[in-house]
Amino acid sequence: MVRKTVRVASVVLGAVVALGLAAPPASAQGRQLRLLPLPAGATRGTATDITAAGVVYGFASGGTAGVRAVSWVGGRVVPLEPAGGTSELHDVNDLGMAVGSHRDGDGPEHAVLWFAGRRIDLNPDGAESSEAVGTNNLGQVLVRSTHDDGGRRVVRTALWRAGTAHTVVEDRAPTGFSRAVLGEGGHVVATFSDGTTEHTRIWRGADPVREIPHGEYATLIPVDVNRAGDVAVEAILAGMLQVPLAHLWHDGVLTPLPGLTGSSYFTGFDLSFASPTAPGGPWLNSAGDAVGYSPDAGSNGHSVRWHHGEPIDLTPAADLSFNASINERGQVSTQSCIDSPTGSLCTALFVDGAAVEEITSPMGRVTPFTLHPYLPRVVGEVSAPDGTTLPFLWS
Repeated sequence: MVRKTVRVASVVLGAVVALGLAAPPASAQGRQLRLLPLPAGATRGTATDITAAGVVYGFASGGTAGVRAVSWVGGRVVPLEPAGGTSELHDVNDLGMAVGSHRDGDGPEHAVLWFAGRRIDLNPDGAESSEAVGTNNLGQVLVRSTHDDGGRRVVRTALWRAGTAHTVVEDRAPTGFSRAVLGEGGHVVATFSDGTTEHTRIWRGADPVREIPHGEYATLIPVDVNRAGDVAVEAILAGMLQVPLAHLWHDGVLTPLPGLTGSSYFTGFDLSFASPTAPGGPWLNSAGDAVGYSPDAGSNGHSVRWHHGEPIDLTPAADLSFNASINERGQVSTQSCIDSPTGSLCTALFVDGAAVEEITSPMGRVTPFTLHPYLPRVVGEVSAPDGTTLPFLWS
């Protein structure tokens, strides 16, 4: 998720203006893609998040500045991390809190909170490294940290709020599938090992801890949790390590989400979703509607929205689809790709019920990252043919 430089952007955009292409065509509803500016010295950028208030967040990189977290307020770029080092932004909330990680030079990665123009270090005592992977509108921050426990590597998940943190769970045998997510209702869902057995559990304040039984599955990977405590889960069968299957945990029952012709998934074979910085998501809204992917009869991966548990094909013409996100109104942004003799041709889409709008730019390929929690606004990046990327807001 990286962005572009003011100098280079000025040259490229100047050429676009000269060609009469500076203003992308507006949609039938008057919505239009607008490129967002980069901080001085940056040459690339990506918009990865947008709050209910319309503040956009993302990354900028290039030049000598390294990768740094930035925000855009009213179209004006405001670096969250003006200093040196490398920063990654993982999540934001409507209170003005942005969380992620920061590293100075070759030093360890530290969980951080950016708030009111300051960077607050959330690295737990004794941690070798850490990152803040989630936040919500309760002001809570989910921190994952790595520790050396007598020669054994353990991963601790802690919940921080207003200067106080407490450990939720310790993973005694972490794997590449270890994951924890934080919901708007204060639910923490984590898959972890107690050293002998793997568990997936749900914590929320003083509520009793709930277990999601693994049953026939080798592992369960929490992908998202909504305000009500419903959990989007990837379930992996023994012997099918790289084939996650989409499930929904609701009212104490883990239910498979049906596919168009069989299987379905939230992240598929690309397990980079385990990084909080991966595009796509939220996958689940407060109504229990979810988005993911499913192959059709020709094994083409389509974006799917599950409404009351039933799949709706959002990209029927696609050979492959990516980066699906759903908001509280059930609106979806995604990317639909078709094969051609010159490679994949991909189109960004905004889907609202039966209405579908294409998100285009004369600059190049449009990749949506996520959408506004309530309004038809999408953020992401535009990739030019020379590999340059620029952040955008479509609204």
